Amino acid sequence: MKKPYWKKYKEPIKTTLLISLVVLSIWQTAFYWLSSAFSTEITENHYQTIPKFGEKEFNEKETYQLSAPPITYLHDQSVIRFLPATLSTSEIGLNPYQKLIQQISQSSLGTAQSVELNTDDWKKILMQPGVEFQYHSAVPLEQVGSFLNWKSTPPSLSVREVDRVWMTLPNEQETAVLYLISSRSQDPQVYQVSTTLSKNEFFKLIQGAKPHTLYQATSNFDPSSSGPVLPKGNLYYLPDQPVKVDKVTYPITPIAVEEVKKVLFEDPNLQPLKPREGWEIYAHGTRQTLFYDKLKNEIQYNKQLPESEDSPSKTEPKVLVGKMNDFLKRHFGWTGDFHLEHLSSENNEMKFRQFDSGIPIYWKGQSDPFLPEVSPVSIRTEPYISNSNMEDARVYHRSLDIWKPTDRKAQSVTLPDKDMLKDTFQKYKVDLSSIKQIQLVYLADRGNGSNKNTVTLIPYWKVVVMEGSGFPMKENTFYVGGDGQWIGEKQKQF
Repeated sequence: MKKPYWKKYKEPIKTTLLISLVVLSIWQTAFYWLSSAFSTEITENHYQTIPKFGEKEFNEKETYQLSAPPITYLHDQSVIRFLPATLSTSEIGLNPYQKLIQQISQSSLGTAQSVELNTDDWKKILMQPGVEFQYHSAVPLEQVGSFLNWKSTPPSLSVREVDRVWMTLPNEQETAVLYLISSRSQDPQVYQVSTTLSKNEFFKLIQGAKPHTLYQATSNFDPSSSGPVLPKGNLYYLPDQPVKVDKVTYPITPIAVEEVKKVLFEDPNLQPLKPREGWEIYAHGTRQTLFYDKLKNEIQYNKQLPESEDSPSKTEPKVLVGKMNDFLKRHFGWTGDFHLEHLSSENNEMKFRQFDSGIPIYWKGQSDPFLPEVSPVSIRTEPYISNSNMEDARVYHRSLDIWKPTDRKAQSVTLPDKDMLKDTFQKYKVDLSSIKQIQLVYLADRGNGSNKNTVTLIPYWKVVVMEGSGFPMKENTFYVGGDGQWIGEKQKQF
């Protein structure tokens, strides 16, 4: 009997199928391997092309380093010393200033209690070992909370703005005491807060920072006198001796807008709209927009929440600052040593100011630090807050003109001491009792003509005076440079 057709070829068919399966398996393995390698290569190349704007040293800062108050004085037995807010660049560890703000920011705070301090109380505080932080101007309580560490929910005080944070060491206590001082109301207020920072540790921090101070100063109030004192509103400090400070010049290095697109958009090949000469607009749908001003070399990025998404609950200030820090770190967006200058309690808008050698920089021609415009020494942001994502910016407004610390060229200049300052004040009819604050700053001056791509940081004494009889009084600012050079209202404006 003849075998069925399929039985005759059974073995060859099985062999053929087996070979086909093996070949298919090899082909699929090769396909997935090649696809994976290709995908990995694309991913790796994508990450490699994300630009980094600034230097590593500026993009390793923690939240407390960004949000620490910008002006620091050390007090010890009536001796007052100015401590610059310098950034640690050593791999050994934190410098004394950084150790100081780290320990204070990590110290747990108790309940804030309103206190009435008389003249004798203030004399004791000025004589005791202590650290006084000042802000450029009064800031919301939320901004202070982004630096400090409350045991529980930050306090709800009757004042909404703070001028100074003062930590001191009473003789009768084993831990430091912190004062929140507000002079923004007609009746200045002080709140006392307990801390967990031990007496010995706090004293060590002050002693360790002393050798790194820039100059000694005298206050407008003598603690040894018997006269009245109102330090909450107009306590200021004058340098005992002429102060030597670097005058610094840098070449400007612009960031290309093409690099910015790679940071902010998934599609870096977006083509711009050009509504007018010198302007470019990049948009991804209706929610992401980038405005580029060629003349100023400045960008403003906006990102809108989806209309379908509800606004999330209120976020703690420390978290907000931390998220903005993370956002800028991802593309090394800190192109210098920036510090938080203002945090709005209404819309979470933040403004950061650049420092050089621990000294704040103001852009010449921009006397108001709260103007909506930015400059090469300031960055304005608002966090993008949604229920699913908090690591983006709703507003990112900055200059693309930067400079590198390695290009620093400096020469020493001398600023006047208290006697020469008093002579200058008398010359320009400035009442000493009207002075609110004196601080060391840089004014940044951009070169002209062939030097337009350089910036020079020139040191000045910034003097804030209170004018008018009503409340709140008007603040007026002017600057005193070397040899008593005056910049302000009584001379030609910027």
